[in-house]
Amino acid sequence: MGVMAEWIYCATNFHVDAEKTASLLRSHRAIFCQGRHTDPAPVAGERVWLVWRWNHDAKQTILLGLGKLVNHGDDETAVYWRDSDEPGLLAASHSVGYLRKGADTEFLVLQETRRVLDAFPIAREIGSLEGGLNLATADALHGLLGALHGA
Repeated sequence: MGVMAEWIYCATNFHVDAEKTASLLRSHRAIFCQGRHTDPAPVAGERVWLVWRWNHDAKQTILLGLGKLVNHGDDETAVYWRDSDEPGLLAASHSVGYLRKGADTEFLVLQETRRVLDAFPIAREIGSLEGGLNLATADALHGLLGALHGA
């Protein structure tokens, strides 16, 4: 296996606020995914950093947590989960305020999650992020590690 990529999932106020975004990670180890798939595709075992911004262009980035992607089935690229893969995810997302309904709603499920509790740290110099899943750059990882370790 080659070098594993790292990812940043940028959640925004378009769906719910930072606390509600973090609560789904806390309760179900899941990230509500707005369905923008990437190329290359993420694979099981790769790390995802969950951040929140008011909108994807905002300068302030709040680190909510991180973990490693879990696949369902035998395909290591099957990291986008639906409620049929893990019953209860859709209801849990609705309970915190996500409005999207339907069997096509997707989630990223993580293992070895690490949540940043209480005061969410601000990650500096992350750079531009699209809403959804982004391949992490070296500069972004530097900023996230600094926020995680209190720098």
